[in-house]
Amino acid sequence: MKLFFKYLRQYVQEHFNLKLYLSIAGFLIVCIMFNYYFDFEDSVIDSYFGQPIQLLYFFLFQSIPFYTVCFLIYHFTSVKEFVYQRGFWVTSLVGFIVLALDRSFHLHQFLLPLLPYQLDTYVYRCISNLSTFLVVVTPLYLFYKLIDKRQSSFYGVTSKGVTIKPYLILLLLVLPLVVGASFSDDFLRQYPMYQRANGLVASQFLKLPEWVMAMGYEITYALSFFSVELFFRGFLILGLMRYLGPYVILPMVATYAFLHFGKPVGETIGSIFGGYILGIVAYYSRNIWGGVVVHMGLALLMEFAAFLHR
Repeated sequence: MKLFFKYLRQYVQEHFNLKLYLSIAGFLIVCIMFNYYFDFEDSVIDSYFGQPIQLLYFFLFQSIPFYTVCFLIYHFTSVKEFVYQRGFWVTSLVGFIVLALDRSFHLHQFLLPLLPYQLDTYVYRCISNLSTFLVVVTPLYLFYKLIDKRQSSFYGVTSKGVTIKPYLILLLLVLPLVVGASFSDDFLRQYPMYQRANGLVASQFLKLPEWVMAMGYEITYALSFFSVELFFRGFLILGLMRYLGPYVILPMVATYAFLHFGKPVGETIGSIFGGYILGIVAYYSRNIWGGVVVHMGLALLMEFAAFLHR
């Protein structure tokens, strides 16, 4: 844990700006209240699922918080050159197009008529988890190889300077919080994510134990978080830090909070603090593996806690 405290203390001591932080906090509070009062993402944006217009809506939905915080950075700090740098706009716009494609991706639903109805939901959910490798990882890798050639690694996918032990300790420390949260109705309505996969019907059709289907789903679910870390802690931080400097963490946090607007409000609030800490770690360590371990581990802990209740 010394590593976390070292990074966090160093970052706050060197880069904390009270006016900037208060303005970002106010913006996020207003947005969170608006979303959960009107159920905006679930009832409005998700109602356009499968329609091309949803791509535009997700592009705006995820990019607006990012550029709003960038404006606040421009206003409250001395970091202003990024506004005039073409690389900042090209990189960030490409990133939000990729994120919008990922969030509105639905082409795999056309596979469903080809499957027995007993398998369609399970296969659909597993492919949904794995689709991020096609929709996020592949275009970011092409952008890295063809355009963003100044990067020393593929946005933090590197073995250099990787230390896993502190992140495993962190998971042990948050375990009691997960257990406590698992007793809430909101938590059990959301988790386990496997409950939406109709795994029991699939297991009966394939004549396999249900734990095999559950294990298969959870593996794909855990792998999806690699793409999340690659985009938020890799691309948005390591890919844009040369334009925004140490403040690059803050617009990432705002965008990351919006990613959670379809989940329980407590998880959205927690994502702000979690994204901030993991962003600082990625900024100093120059790799995303710590975030991958924490994110995958936390997701599986939440799944397991919910399974115990059921």
